[in-house]
Amino acid sequence: MTPDEFRYWTMANGVRVPRPFHFRWLLPALCSPESRYWLWVQWFSLVALCALTGVYTETWWACLLPLGLTGLTFNLKHSMLVDLPSMACALSAAVAWDHKMWWLAVLLACTASMIKESGSVFAALYAWTPVMLIGLLPVLVRAFWRTGPDPIPDGPAHDALVHPVRVSWEHHKALPLWVYVLPWGVLLAGLANPSPQLWVTLGVAYGQLLVATDAVRLYVWAFPVLTLAAVPVLGPWALLAVVLNVVNPFATDGV
Repeated sequence: MTPDEFRYWTMANGVRVPRPFHFRWLLPALCSPESRYWLWVQWFSLVALCALTGVYTETWWACLLPLGLTGLTFNLKHSMLVDLPSMACALSAAVAWDHKMWWLAVLLACTASMIKESGSVFAALYAWTPVMLIGLLPVLVRAFWRTGPDPIPDGPAHDALVHPVRVSWEHHKALPLWVYVLPWGVLLAGLANPSPQLWVTLGVAYGQLLVATDAVRLYVWAFPVLTLAAVPVLGPWALLAVVLNVVNPFATDGV
């Protein structure tokens, strides 16, 4: 169990935790402390995310590309995490917005932010509309709720919460530079088809690393927009691209 998982497990037992985990209340409220329920949520989220990727890019084979991203599959090995379900809600909000179902899109963006506070921000980036930022309202309401002490005792994990920028820098500078690029696999082809949406989304996704010690599972939040950019480039080699992405020799959790 990672330190973050332990904090969510603590929340699931009805104990208050500090910010920012205090904002991520929905899954601990719905799932019992037993890990199998969390694992079911992770598998459902991954399957939904794959299907949504196909709809979002309007390309059927794109639904197979997420399977090669270790930043996503990491959540299957550490099931008491919130990134994958929040990302699935954020992408579903973008798909609903694209299909003119604005009321459903806003509802899903709110749900994404109740799972992880950044969820609606990425929903706005995926849909490329500020309307999805309405999903931050539950975060603002939650900000007035009383928090609790960190259940993690003194040590590196506790220090990362007290001094996030300093600890993040010390952790990330120890990792090889390729960890920040090569786990993307064939999706790097999307850089050959850039757009303002892509650059902003990548900037926000990588910006999370300034205050957190995780790497790949944070910047992978940009994958829907990078996939959207990569699909036209990879189209002529679709089958090869899917295979190469799954067997990417540089795939790593980055931890």
